[in-house]
Amino acid sequence: MALKGLLLQDGCADVFQLLGRQNKSGVLKLRNPPAAVDIWLTNGMVVRVEDRGRDVRGRLGELLVRAGFLSRPALLEALGVQQRTGKRMGHVLLEGRYVPQQVLADFIKLQARETLFNVFMMRSGTYEFIGGAATTMAPELRPGLKWEHALMEGIRRTGEWPEIRKYLPSNHYSLRAIRDLSEAPPPRAPVDDEANFLGLDDDGTEAGPAHNGFPNDQDRLVFALIRPGVTVQRIIDQSYLGEFEACRIVSNMVQMGYLEVFEEEHELSDEDADVMVEEEAPG
Repeated sequence: MALKGLLLQDGCADVFQLLGRQNKSGVLKLRNPPAAVDIWLTNGMVVRVEDRGRDVRGRLGELLVRAGFLSRPALLEALGVQQRTGKRMGHVLLEGRYVPQQVLADFIKLQARETLFNVFMMRSGTYEFIGGAATTMAPELRPGLKWEHALMEGIRRTGEWPEIRKYLPSNHYSLRAIRDLSEAPPPRAPVDDEANFLGLDDDGTEAGPAHNGFPNDQDRLVFALIRPGVTVQRIIDQSYLGEFEACRIVSNMVQMGYLEVFEEEHELSDEDADVMVEEEAPG
């Protein structure tokens, strides 16, 4: 089976749903240069995700450096080993014991899932499904991800991102704590409108993020990373929750009055600077 078309017309979610409902096996190729993602399906299950257009900042070694698990000299050393052996970066880091095995596994899994869920936000470009194309199960996705779960999570993220970006216009914005998590959130502002329109609670106050279960372990993790000069991007890097989850948590705390976001000029540090090197073996 060969299926191809334009994402602008058919939509990534619709294509994915069609393939999943029919329990298709093969590879779905999504292209919107520089984005280039291949999603492998086996009987409707996602078994492998490959980002062939990933930029430097999204590569495994760079993620580990920014999260503080790998030094830049160690990354450069690992890259040298990779270039000599032709092995993938993950294999080099594991064999050289540069990073603990569990940390490495967590980052590879996070990287694959972020790539998969982000494709649902692709609004233009092309898609092509090549039926019957076989591959091995990626360890980070074992025993496979049900297409329904991938679709629901992708749609959820697509729907929530616009609201998150209202409070976090850029990952380069800075953050400061203005209320401790041990304190109750401030009361929400009353609304003058008499009618109970969409977006208002029954008591006439602005609808806001749910407080049930707040703060949880992830909230505490993110809040613990807040310090003078920290940016949203730094929280993403050091929490290793992924861009969406980290931004969702920060946005929620901004709305609840625990954090403040503001724009500030920053000098680019050595840790933040991109290293224009290849992390994937040729071919």
